[in-house]
Amino acid sequence: MVNWKNKNYFSPSKGKGAVIFLIILLLPGKFWAQQNFKEWTDQEEQQFKQFLEKRDQEFIEFLKKEWQEFSLTQGIVPDQIPKPGEIPRKNFEEINIDLRNQKSKVKDFKIKSPPEKGGLGFIKRPTLKFQYGKRADFVYLNTPCNIMYDLILEEIDFPDTFNNTDISKFWGQMSKTQYTYLLEQCAELKQNMRLNDWAFYKFLSKFSQHIFPQDNNIRELFTWFLMQKDGYDVKVGYIHNQIFLLISSQNVLYNHPFIQSHQRRYYTLADMYAANREKKIITYEGGYPEAQAMLNLNIYYCPVVNPKIIEKTLKFNYLHTDYSLSLNINKSIVDFYSEYPLTEYVIYFNAPISPECNYSLLNNLKPLILGKSKIEAVNLVLHFVQKSFKYTSDYEQFGDEKPLFIEETLYYPGSDCEDRAVLFAYLIRNLLNLEVIGLDYPGHIATAVKIGADMPGKKIYYSGNDYIVCDPTYINANMGQCLPKYLEVDPEIIPLYHN
Repeated sequence: MVNWKNKNYFSPSKGKGAVIFLIILLLPGKFWAQQNFKEWTDQEEQQFKQFLEKRDQEFIEFLKKEWQEFSLTQGIVPDQIPKPGEIPRKNFEEINIDLRNQKSKVKDFKIKSPPEKGGLGFIKRPTLKFQYGKRADFVYLNTPCNIMYDLILEEIDFPDTFNNTDISKFWGQMSKTQYTYLLEQCAELKQNMRLNDWAFYKFLSKFSQHIFPQDNNIRELFTWFLMQKDGYDVKVGYIHNQIFLLISSQNVLYNHPFIQSHQRRYYTLADMYAANREKKIITYEGGYPEAQAMLNLNIYYCPVVNPKIIEKTLKFNYLHTDYSLSLNINKSIVDFYSEYPLTEYVIYFNAPISPECNYSLLNNLKPLILGKSKIEAVNLVLHFVQKSFKYTSDYEQFGDEKPLFIEETLYYPGSDCEDRAVLFAYLIRNLLNLEVIGLDYPGHIATAVKIGADMPGKKIYYSGNDYIVCDPTYINANMGQCLPKYLEVDPEIIPLYHN
């Protein structure tokens, strides 16, 4: 007990004593304020915990109810009109326009340098404490990551044969773990690595594989639990004794079977239409109340991962001059894109590339266009894309339809029309800051550029402006020259972001 009448605290000769007195005088009020605040936060946390427990209990009971059999619809098939086996070549000719009168010249511009070399890893000492915790160390896209998780997860038992009651029991077991701490770490990694929804799903799958390396069913259920707790609208279904994750998406996933529920498609990523596969799946209507978000497959940022640099040289000829470009391609990003589901063309057109690849690609082409008219520059880039790659159909190279992202087009030995159109559009937007649209013809993809100059050739009128056709696949074709079979065809327009 403090003796408040102790004269030492009031002595004018002891300034420190006066300060100490004031601190002690104020201490009880501050102490009680802290105590009251702690009691309030504890009460709020307890109420939130009870809310979670109530919500989970309701979902557990919901999952115990009888599930039903859904027919799987065969995946939506993209454009079935075959692409040309060989692309016709034109005889080379110079642009028939007086370029000396073109006042708009390409001026110097800066290209953002890639980050300095060095090992990148999202590893830190977790501050979150678990009563029984364990650290998962794994590699995702060539980048070390770690997550602390509740050791109880490894003790969750799941039978070899099961039904919806067992799945309900699994949810009950998971909801009693310290999963909120786990999700906080995952969310931080998602933000630091700039992962879009698909990349985050693959990240959770990789994490699940690390914890449950032997049991695919538990991995699927664990991913299902985490994604729903993170707000994603996903389901699980089963056929015999195999679990399948069903994801809803804002974008079409071509060639993936799906069920229809509440005006949403839920896609399975497994090949359900393979030989001897049943075409039905047992699952439930409705879902977890807080899980409403559909996966967005758009890629707004390139994932921040450890680069694995592959050097490649591209050569082409334009106006009787030979050019050679040395590129740095990030194989880590190629690996990421290689597992991307087949989806809408607009996503490929608007996707970014790695900083390393972007810098080497633009830095190599920049000296070739500086000081030229924009028409000359566009035409040079067009011939670069036409002549630097071997034309190879997807079926010849991959055995199936596979549009390539830019980094893949630069990495693989061959490419076809949509791959070149995507690359060309990227270069025109980032080198020349011109607006581009994609042109979707039956069995063919090309582009058109808003050049802002009157010049002859095939044009597309879109959104109040003329765009001059540029076909990156039609060898030796200049701006305005279209494949003859499409001269009278009106393409569907693929809108692009303007950088």
